[in-house]
Amino acid sequence: MSNIFGIFARSPIKPIEQHADLTASCCEKLGELFFSTLDPDPKASEEIVNEIFSINKAAKAIDRELLIHLPRGLFMPFDRADILGILRQLNRILAKVKEVSLHVHGRQLRIPDDMQPSFKAYLELMQSAARKAQSSIDELDELLQTGFAGREAKLVESKIRELNALDEDADDMKLKLIKQLHQYESSLDANHTIVTYRVIDWLSDIIHGTQEIGGRLLLMLAKA
Repeated sequence: MSNIFGIFARSPIKPIEQHADLTASCCEKLGELFFSTLDPDPKASEEIVNEIFSINKAAKAIDRELLIHLPRGLFMPFDRADILGILRQLNRILAKVKEVSLHVHGRQLRIPDDMQPSFKAYLELMQSAARKAQSSIDELDELLQTGFAGREAKLVESKIRELNALDEDADDMKLKLIKQLHQYESSLDANHTIVTYRVIDWLSDIIHGTQEIGGRLLLMLAKA
């Protein structure tokens, strides 16, 4: 943990940026897990799930140190509650990724062939949203240096708008997938169908979580 303590000594922002990077990596691994089930390979799926668990463990270690060492009061250049709000959303995303990975691997969940192009686009949107949220959080140091104003603030506002757009696109994709899955209900195992509906919902929750992070950053800009 000494490296984490060192990060705190330099900047209280660095650990949450590191946490966001791990969260985005976890989302990317989840996409890889789904792609591995298109050409079923239990060993490959298990390796990816283990990687997701390892990333979660590393993120939890940072989470603990953040909660213990995050400065209070005058030592914080912004509202502590906003940073904790971002951290809460990151943790929710990680928990959801872990939950989805267990169902996908444990049940060897396979998406019907005709749905795979749409589902792949949905996964890629989820990965893009996670990376966009991470890149927005990465701007916190620069925002502090510029007093949450100027070109840096405009850049973050632009990224927040992109997160909102991705969230809206996700709603459209979710509806399309639900309609497609409905057509297969009679030919699929009932439990398989129920879990697939849930997975579609959970992926939507992940994408919505990235939009919530954008909302927190926008609130920080408004307070500055």
